Amino acid sequence: ADHPGEFTAPGRRLPRRTMTLLIEIRDADGATLCQAQVEASRTIRELKEAVELKTGVPSHEQRLCDGLLECRDDQFISECLRVGGPPEDVGAPAASLALARESPDWAMWLRTVEGNGSALAQAPRWVRADRRLVLAAAKQNSRALKHATRELLADRGFIEGAVEEDPRILDFVAVELAHDRPLILACLQMVRATAPEVA
Repeated sequence: ADHPGEFTAPGRRLPRRTMTLLIEIRDADGATLCQAQVEASRTIRELKEAVELKTGVPSHEQRLCDGLLECRDDQFISECLRVGGPPEDVGAPAASLALARESPDWAMWLRTVEGNGSALAQAPRWVRADRRLVLAAAKQNSRALKHATRELLADRGFIEGAVEEDPRILDFVAVELAHDRPLILACLQMVRATAPEVA
């Protein structure tokens, strides 16, 4: 049975041991904004909610990054930070994350496309050219990708990342990439690697 206060998301395994971590949140200049005490088995979304209480920055406007790697909302803290154990100094933070703040307009569009990917069709061009917003829309509805800008659909790096989210995205790549054999083969390999095994 789970420990009190813990949960297991569908298809996810809770870390065997849970520990309480002190996580330091810094701004772009490295200055400490706050410290949050959370369990390693909690999600980044829950960490953002704790940061909102301490800083006033709405959780949906936050981007938390470990170096160059952005932590996804649905990740467990232990997954994002690769926590191995508590720090030697009991009072020291176990990890630090950088906080970047998105504009209210960007955050509004993120909430919109996460709830309805098809809304991308009526979105302004800057939204349809934004990698993260387009991926969020495609994750909710893969057909929304056809409303992304042509430049984005011709971006090799974007397509590789998008296919990891949803293999059906290959149906919407720009013509010039559709004939990129190395790209298509690499994407197909990713699809096979993530496909469930058939007994």
